[in-house]
Amino acid sequence: MVNAFSEEGAETGADAVGGEGDPSWGTRRSPVTRRSLIGGVVGAGLLEMLSAAPSVQNEAMAADLSAGRTGRGAAGPGELSEADESILFTADAPRVFTRAQWNARAPRRPAKVIRRRPDRIVVHHTATPNSKDGSRAHAFALSRLIQDIHMDRNRWDDAGQQLTISRGGIVMEGRNRSLKSIRDGGLAIGAQVLHHNEHTIGIENEGTYMTKAVPRRLWNSLVEVCAWLCRSYDLEPSKAIVGHRDYNKTACPGDVLYARLPALRRAVAKRLDGGSPQSGNATGDEGILPILPNLDDLT
Repeated sequence: MVNAFSEEGAETGADAVGGEGDPSWGTRRSPVTRRSLIGGVVGAGLLEMLSAAPSVQNEAMAADLSAGRTGRGAAGPGELSEADESILFTADAPRVFTRAQWNARAPRRPAKVIRRRPDRIVVHHTATPNSKDGSRAHAFALSRLIQDIHMDRNRWDDAGQQLTISRGGIVMEGRNRSLKSIRDGGLAIGAQVLHHNEHTIGIENEGTYMTKAVPRRLWNSLVEVCAWLCRSYDLEPSKAIVGHRDYNKTACPGDVLYARLPALRRAVAKRLDGGSPQSGNATGDEGILPILPNLDDLT
């Protein structure tokens, strides 16, 4: 990742922290952080905080994320029951949890929407702890944490990425107006790849994948999300699916996940050719039943 920059540049094509804007906040220049070396879109502040804080504080932050304590209420309108937590995403019937469901804050201003498709799908990792909590509550807390860091620490208008996938495979809308834009064939400009926001769409994958394997549920959802986006935008996975490090000087999305991008492209191509949703092969996690509602109720 790179410096934490202003939102204004992202709206005009220049980006910051992995993609969000001109390298200044007005006339104030931000210092380079460890994000420039490690990467991930959660924000320049989070990894720095996790590494520099005392171990007790690190544990407390991880506990807050697991418990959903991110500074505002965990429940949001339209939230599914706990019995539905295992319902994940397929390209055939995409289920993306909305901002209202994970209780997003209002953005400082609406995202700019352009009426053209992106040509690249950018894979990121959040560079957060590799939680074993696959619940919906944890996933929603993750989205709130990302948004809080992007808005409060980085001074951005909203969360930078368009989509987020938890380690439990739960898919959520990130930046405002992203879901409707995908459905309409356009792009809500995000803040996730320096100098390349106006032609890319970004997927945040929870965790740190420098040395650790990608959980099966996350991997399965990532395949399905990429297949959904390739269908929506008529993209060729062999060309469209890239890693953050392909554009910027960063280790994101981690050595392990980046090394799996060729397999991801092949899996997505197979799905587009009529293959069924895969059972997954990233880890030994249990399989999933991808029976999902559609996207028609999105606003």
